[in-house]
Amino acid sequence: MDNKPEHIIYGVDEKPPLKHLLALSFQHALIPLMFLTFPILVARELDLSFASSVDYLSTCILTLGVGTIIQCSRNVIGSGTLAVHQSSPIFLPVFLLAAKTGGLGVACFFTFLVGVLQIGLSRILVYLKKIFTEEVCGIAIFMLGISMVPSAVKLFFGLDSRGFSFLPVNTLIASVTLLSIVATSAFFKKNIRFYSLIIGCACGYLLSLLLDYFPPDAKNHLLLSPWISLPHISLPQISFQAEMLLIFIICAIISSVDTLGGLITIDKMNHADWKKQDIKLSAKGVQASGFNNLISGLFGAYPNGVSSSNIGLSYATAVTSRYVGIGAGIMITVLAFFPKLLALLSIIPQPVTGAILMYAAAFLICAGIDLIMLKSLNSSKIFIVGFSIIGGIASGNLSHFTDQMPAWLRLALSSQLTVATVLAISLTLFFRIGQKNKIRFTFVTNESFDAKKILESYIADVPLKRDVFNAAYKGLNECIEAIILMNPEKSVSGDITCSYNDAALRLDIKYPGPPLDMNPQRPVINHLGDLTNAAQLSVLLMGHYADHMLVESDKGYSTVSLFFEE
Repeated sequence: MDNKPEHIIYGVDEKPPLKHLLALSFQHALIPLMFLTFPILVARELDLSFASSVDYLSTCILTLGVGTIIQCSRNVIGSGTLAVHQSSPIFLPVFLLAAKTGGLGVACFFTFLVGVLQIGLSRILVYLKKIFTEEVCGIAIFMLGISMVPSAVKLFFGLDSRGFSFLPVNTLIASVTLLSIVATSAFFKKNIRFYSLIIGCACGYLLSLLLDYFPPDAKNHLLLSPWISLPHISLPQISFQAEMLLIFIICAIISSVDTLGGLITIDKMNHADWKKQDIKLSAKGVQASGFNNLISGLFGAYPNGVSSSNIGLSYATAVTSRYVGIGAGIMITVLAFFPKLLALLSIIPQPVTGAILMYAAAFLICAGIDLIMLKSLNSSKIFIVGFSIIGGIASGNLSHFTDQMPAWLRLALSSQLTVATVLAISLTLFFRIGQKNKIRFTFVTNESFDAKKILESYIADVPLKRDVFNAAYKGLNECIEAIILMNPEKSVSGDITCSYNDAALRLDIKYPGPPLDMNPQRPVINHLGDLTNAAQLSVLLMGHYADHMLVESDKGYSTVSLFFEE
């Protein structure tokens, strides 16, 4: 079993003390509540009354809380990790378009359909893992962070619609909030780190209060909202519009890739010796996200997804306990019954939101780069990553080309995240055409042999982690050295077969002659002139570099198999 990293204080199955559990759960509940701006925007665009808006938000919060509890719990649906759900920014443009053109019933039907598609994807994810690679997920996370930057900067500095001027007071509040979060998470002991977001938001709220910088209708919202009330759920009148189908399918795939990237990041945070994607964990995470969207569509709520901002908070607090996520889900669910508290949290000052978005964007960009660079660069990977990011960034400047296109296509091409993710998936499929997972080389023992050069030519097609590459060429050199030492008086020619499958490199060295002794005695260092003794040293070094070894012999030929796991 993988070990918990040293910097993680409470791992996925560890329960923090009650006082820390409550504080951490509250912080993780706070972030999704701040992203209620997406359903709030939907309510405003649909011109809902204040009472209807409150009912709509209550429904969104209920599905959000229930989805988080399911995702973080050990059950047949959820991943059992600290993967808090939030209102997804990925769906905002298309959800608004569907709601405006056909009403909330059309938007909710497609939210339900997204859930069904995500559950279906989770069932076949094991067959798609060669497409939804770490670099594809890394590109999605990186571009999600990039796509958050314009909004974060605008909110942080209080920029006007054209971005020509900024508000000093806005910038001051945002700076104090961000510095408070960063300082408490980076420079203080662990007990203080647990409260980094609370401290940052408290500083932002307090400064906003002192400078009278709350939204103008904040007081009215607080006064009109009752303390306790049962959520009023109005089931939507489901309807369908065929022209919206394709863009929602694309969003479902992108949301699934984003969820995959988040779960890979969570899994890496929980395991010190993380080597490859846990496909079962990823599938359950996508499945839980799909189930959450399914019930959101049925009950007329906004679509949700795994919150990357909460993953950043987990990193900042060094706590990845799933009990924190369950606690956050319970708090979010209970909040739906307290409209006044919901109103207090929903009036978060603009600069505070900007500071949190800035912190989240910074984490997402770095987490995306970390996933992208997980394996060594080769020519195909350079093109996949480079062209996808270039295409995603460039798409933000294509409005004058896309204005005359259909609404669904215009939305797809104007989204940096959508363009980059679709390009990454398409290029990954393209470069898999003709890709060689197996290649064979020949060697002769009395000729010069360069194992490093051989493997460098192989990883032009198959990307390997740098440490795996280093171990592999050193192990291969020692194997050839052992064969030479065991056959000093004759030239031996043989084949080397390199194959890569399921994040493991295999080297098969076939040659004529007796098999190497895989259980040698410890060599005597002072007698390395003895060829047998020197060969034993080479075999021991092979065992040091390879994760495991296998030797076979058949019809006068022997085969040494070296395995290197990522």
